[in-house]
Amino acid sequence: MREYGLIHTAYWTDDKIASLSTPAKLLGAYLLTCPHSNAVGCFRLPMGYISEDLRWDAETVQGALGELSGVGFICRDDGTGWTLIRKFLEFNTIENPNVGKACMKMIDAVPASFPFFPFLITALEPYEKRFPDGYLDALRGRVAKCAANPSVNGSGNGSGNGSGNGSRNPFENRMPNPEPNLTKPKSSVASATGTVVPADAPLKTELFGSCLVWLIATTGQTEKSLRPMVGRWIKLHGEGAVLAAIVEAQRQSAVSPVGFIEGVLKAGSKDHGKANGSQHDKLIRGLGRAFSDLLDPRPEDTGGDCREVAIGYH
Repeated sequence: MREYGLIHTAYWTDDKIASLSTPAKLLGAYLLTCPHSNAVGCFRLPMGYISEDLRWDAETVQGALGELSGVGFICRDDGTGWTLIRKFLEFNTIENPNVGKACMKMIDAVPASFPFFPFLITALEPYEKRFPDGYLDALRGRVAKCAANPSVNGSGNGSGNGSGNGSRNPFENRMPNPEPNLTKPKSSVASATGTVVPADAPLKTELFGSCLVWLIATTGQTEKSLRPMVGRWIKLHGEGAVLAAIVEAQRQSAVSPVGFIEGVLKAGSKDHGKANGSQHDKLIRGLGRAFSDLLDPRPEDTGGDCREVAIGYH
């Protein structure tokens, strides 16, 4: 159990926090300091824990969580209770490799099926040197592998330790679609962006789900401005080509994602988005050999180590 938690004074003067109701402000402070939280700001917190600790009814808890999600303070999977405080590590740094080693146990306990795991990886990137070489790549690989094959245990660091503590991951079978689907559940995406993911073609679902969330987070633009832009890209270039361009922008850590994506689309491969067959084949062909290597690297490419390298939406 955590012995203490920090609340920086800037919490109370932040414009977004100031706009919240009193219960939401209190809940934010609770999340930063509660005994269920940890040193990386990503932990499982069922609503019942909050209700019990704060003596609130379910409606009050749900309303306050919705407000915190709405301003981007947290990302939360309501189905499992896993919660990420978005900027936690900006104010609670991983100071040295010893702290990093301790944090690894907490990170490894997060199931790869947690839809906002890529955001956690992004938050960890400034501290990459505090972890063993290749650790963040291994995390990205878990996310990619879970997205491509949801039946595979999505947590642990490759050692087979389920949730990181030797126990079976209770959430590993919660992702229902056996096809590769990198989208977030509707409720989670709605919490993060205020929108509902389209329920038609899987590729379009990814584009208006995970990809849209990533674009909002990396560009700072609103959903209102980005959604029509993504729709225009799809109309001009096809779903597969757009998804490939976004993945490439993520891999290259593009400074200007929109400009980078539009440049890739203009350069464009005629093969993107035109493949037939299963959704898995369609995605593989649409993204080309690079995507295939990321999900299933050849032993000669990895020195015999077949851990998956990542593409997660982050």
